[in-house]
Amino acid sequence: MRIILHAGAQCTDDERLLKTLLRNKDTLAQAGVAVPHPKSYRNLLRKTLVNGLKNKFNPEARDHLLEIILKDTFAQAHTVILSNPLFFGIPKEVLESGQLYPKAVKVLEQFLLLFPKDDVQLYFSIRNPASFLPALFKTSQLSEFSDILKTTNPLEIQWSEFASRLSQAFPELPIHMWCNGDSPFIWGQILRQMEQLPAPKNIAGDFDLFSDIISKEGFDRFKAYIGKHPVLTLRQLRIVMGAFAEKFCRTDIIIEELEAPGWDETLIQDLTELYDDDVRYVHQIPSVQFILP
Repeated sequence: MRIILHAGAQCTDDERLLKTLLRNKDTLAQAGVAVPHPKSYRNLLRKTLVNGLKNKFNPEARDHLLEIILKDTFAQAHTVILSNPLFFGIPKEVLESGQLYPKAVKVLEQFLLLFPKDDVQLYFSIRNPASFLPALFKTSQLSEFSDILKTTNPLEIQWSEFASRLSQAFPELPIHMWCNGDSPFIWGQILRQMEQLPAPKNIAGDFDLFSDIISKEGFDRFKAYIGKHPVLTLRQLRIVMGAFAEKFCRTDIIIEELEAPGWDETLIQDLTELYDDDVRYVHQIPSVQFILP
């Protein structure tokens, strides 16, 4: 069975990827792709992993978990998609001694022990630390921004270190990553890779994020255009989306507010430039399949 683990990062798509999948739940079920509701597995999976860490997994743990999550669809499903933006840690656990998600390797190790014979794949979105950390602070219950950073110098934060750590620990694990800022242009591609659906297959919500970044007039024109050109290749579709985004973009949406207590414009600019360089390093990491627009 394919087990797709969408593990965040938090403050990237605000659960919209999961919502889009649930919106297509019945259609996907007919294709053998199960998208269980998060209430059915998030707490259960966490408790199962913690129990396995203490007592080791018994041989029936995997099937028992899936039977509870999938119920009557267990026998029909060949792919299960599990999503939890907090899988590697809650906001106050995201940074420690300069590392992003310091518990990630241990948590993922337990997950793979639970599904030893399954085709497990990790999906993960990354975001510019200049906006990621302030957004993380807003979603937390912490009173001080320094409680997120702790002793970490923000200029030393590297997604490439996080990805490299996972790749070295699990060289056989396919890791699919993408930049959060690219999501509007690759949304349908991410969904289809998860579900192994061919490109022409209709997915409700294919362009949900794209509709957010352009005007209503622009999106209406875009829908009319692709309606008249239903056999566009992926490359052609990207070119069309780029053209419409350039002409009808909503600057109030695509320009992020980069504000954090005590950060000046110089630091924010430096973080952004370092992030751009860091993304290029992520591309080069073995086992990482980076999804580009």
